[in-house]
Amino acid sequence: MAATDRAPTAPVHKLVDQVSRTPGRLPSPQPAHFSVSHKNGNGNGNGHRVLRSATLGYVAPEFKGKTEQKLEVKSIIEQGGWVPSCLIDAQIAWFYTDLGIDDVYFQTESVKTIASSITSLYAAKVAAFTREDKQQEIRLDMEAADHAIYIDTSEPGVSRVGGPRYERRLESKYLDAAASGNNIYRVETFRSPTSLTGALASRTSMRCYFVYQCHFVDSNPSPQETRLEVIGDQMFLAKATENTKQIYQEIIELAVHRTGPVIEVFDIEGSKEVRLVVAFRRKTATGMFSALSDLY
Repeated sequence: MAATDRAPTAPVHKLVDQVSRTPGRLPSPQPAHFSVSHKNGNGNGNGHRVLRSATLGYVAPEFKGKTEQKLEVKSIIEQGGWVPSCLIDAQIAWFYTDLGIDDVYFQTESVKTIASSITSLYAAKVAAFTREDKQQEIRLDMEAADHAIYIDTSEPGVSRVGGPRYERRLESKYLDAAASGNNIYRVETFRSPTSLTGALASRTSMRCYFVYQCHFVDSNPSPQETRLEVIGDQMFLAKATENTKQIYQEIIELAVHRTGPVIEVFDIEGSKEVRLVVAFRRKTATGMFSALSDLY
């Protein structure tokens, strides 16, 4: 074998390489702040902050027009003729209740789009039933200028290289693109508690992504402003619990004084769940959403 003087090629991370080539981008003088230790009254003795699940998350404002909306959706589905009449009510109930979607979506979305989503999901169920491998799979995406929805089926904890990669898609079109524009977006994502067919034995469940355009209390705050009630999205402020707002407020006050991300980790009382909260300035964390998703 002939000898060579060429140095071995270093591993290349496409995302890091792409971001590092951004003009004017330099190493952060203040690297990421990572914290898991909070010695306060919420501690559990091991240095971690423990949160009660009942005080976390979001409580969506009730959509009082939901009943009337369901009737309109049913009428559109009936006119379409794709879903058997005897199954329409069950499909609507499954979409509105079992899937885990909160009222913000129904208050924002048009009845025509909701009816189309329900019909598409029903078609996916039929297609899954007729597959020889009996694999339950659905890929649904609907995009608009001010909002979007993506639904994909997968088995929790199992990575699929050939998947639709909705995380990268919505990140490129909404999150990272918004960093340099006037329209800012937020993403709500969760894994539905039900499977595509509702079968308890199914190992797959649905990952749901909802993108909304932000409407801030103050659309042009001071760069040093940290008050959540001033810089927060109005819908987020209406939905978030007081404990969630407090957690966000604390991490924002740290992030505003740094150029790198701030990461906080919390234990959830009585469960194995761990909550990860990340805060960073706009334009400083390109690709973070999809990178975190890739780890899962």
